[in-house]
Amino acid sequence: MRVISEILLSQVNRQREEIARLGKEISTGLKVSRPGDSKQSGTIAEFRDTLEKIKGFREQISNATSFLNYQESIVNEANQIMIRAKEIATQAANETNDSVVRSQMAQEVFELRDHLVNLANSKYLGRYVYGGANDDEPPYAPNSTPYTNPASGAASVRYTFNEDADPGATVTRSVRVTDSITITVNTPGNQVFDNAIQALERLGRAMAGYETLPASGTPDGTGAAWTFPQDYQTQTKAIQNAIDLIDTAREQDIMPEQVKLAGRMRRLETASSILELSEENTNEILDKMQGTDVFDASSRLSYAQTSLQASLTVLSRGLGNTILEYL
Repeated sequence: MRVISEILLSQVNRQREEIARLGKEISTGLKVSRPGDSKQSGTIAEFRDTLEKIKGFREQISNATSFLNYQESIVNEANQIMIRAKEIATQAANETNDSVVRSQMAQEVFELRDHLVNLANSKYLGRYVYGGANDDEPPYAPNSTPYTNPASGAASVRYTFNEDADPGATVTRSVRVTDSITITVNTPGNQVFDNAIQALERLGRAMAGYETLPASGTPDGTGAAWTFPQDYQTQTKAIQNAIDLIDTAREQDIMPEQVKLAGRMRRLETASSILELSEENTNEILDKMQGTDVFDASSRLSYAQTSLQASLTVLSRGLGNTILEYL
C-alpha cells in the first residue's frame, strides 16, 4: 500500500505541474518561457537577443535622425544668412551709395556674421554640434589677435576655428545603426562655416571702410583703413570680391552640406527598413518556435485536469481522507 501511495502521489504532483505549465502557456501565449522548456531554447535565446539588438539599433537611428534634423535646420538658416548677405552686398556695390551709407549698411552684415557664428557654435544635448570631439570649447571664438584696424567694434573682431587649440575639433562622429551600416553624423565646423564667416567678415569690413589682408585666404588680422573719396573704387572692388566669396561659400560648403545631410538621413531610412524587415522575420520565426496553439493547449489542460481528478479519486478510495488532507 505504501509503494502504491508513493506512486500515486508522484503522479499527482506531475499532473499538477503539467496543469500549472499549461495554464502559464495559455496565459502567456508561449510554450517556451524557460531554458529547459524546449531543446530549441538556445536558438530561441539567440533570436531574443537579436530582437534586443534591433531595439538598440532603432534607438540609435532615432537619436541620429533627431541630430541630423537639427543640423539641417542650422545649415538651412546659414544658407538664408548668406542669401541675405549677398542682397546687402549687391546693394552696397551700387555706386549710388557713398562710403557713409555703406558703413551704415555694414552693421547688418556684422549681425549676420555673429548669427552665423552662433549657429556654428550650436549645442545639441550638451555637445557642440560642430565641435568634433571637443565638448568643452565652442568651435568658433574671437581670435586673441583682433584686426589692427579698427581698434574696437564689430569690424575689429576676427573669428577663427579652434582647430589649432584642440585638434579634436576636426574629429567626426559615427553611429552604428545595423550590423553592417555605420553612418557619420557630423561634419567638422571649419568645413561648413570657415569660408562663410570669412566672406561676411571681409564684406562687413569693406563696407565699413577697411581692407582685409591677405587679399585671399584666411584673414591674418591686418588691413589699413581706407581714405575717402580716394579709395572709393577700391572699396567697391572689395565688396564685389566679397560677393564672389559669398557665392563660393554657399556653393562649395553650405549647399553641399545640405546634400550630405539629406544623404545621411536617407541611409538612416534604409537602415530602419532593414531593421523592420529583420524584426518581422525574427518575430515570425520565434512565434513558430515558442508560440503556443491556444486551442491545443486548452484541450491538453482539460485532459490534464481530468486525469488529476481521476488520480485524486483513486487516492480517496484507497487511502481515505487522511491523505487528501495531507495533500
